[in-house]
Amino acid sequence: MSVAQPKPNLLTPGPPIGEPSMEDIIASIGRIIAEDSRSTAAIRPVRGEIGEILELTEVIEADGSVRHLAPVAVPAPSPPPATPPPASPTPTPVQAAPTYAPPPPQQPGPGSDADQRFLALASQIPGITITEPEAGTTSARAVCRGLRGGKTPAEEAVATANNTGLTPEHAAALVTAAITVYCPRYGG
Repeated sequence: MSVAQPKPNLLTPGPPIGEPSMEDIIASIGRIIAEDSRSTAAIRPVRGEIGEILELTEVIEADGSVRHLAPVAVPAPSPPPATPPPASPTPTPVQAAPTYAPPPPQQPGPGSDADQRFLALASQIPGITITEPEAGTTSARAVCRGLRGGKTPAEEAVATANNTGLTPEHAAALVTAAITVYCPRYGG
């Protein structure tokens, strides 16, 4: 025969035994807030530090040349006002964002000093004579576009040899001259 156990009285006033008191709960919340404010202080930006901003420093022109940009100073943010300004019945005019004219290109197109430097280097390669200077400089600029697209100098030399009928050595020498003049960052 089984004996029924008495049911606990669910309406008993006061916290059950083993539960924290209101003072314990408030103290625990205070500790959590203090810990949270200490941990978020480490991730706040430092005054004057710029956060997640991508700063562009180079422009690739349509002709394949690379132009370096001067850094732009970013003004420090002004502190927020201590009290909000009173509501104004008249609308506040909005100032248009300033516009900037792009700087002049550092390197003009065909016939530039860079083109002359490339043609001078190419003329020093034994067995190479460039009979169409504009086509030669255009091809040299295309080498840099290929490098920016992920090709290696060796791949560009093979493509140049295949497209022109030059020997691999002559093609490699022309690719090296193109890199030296138009895109030196890809030089070895």
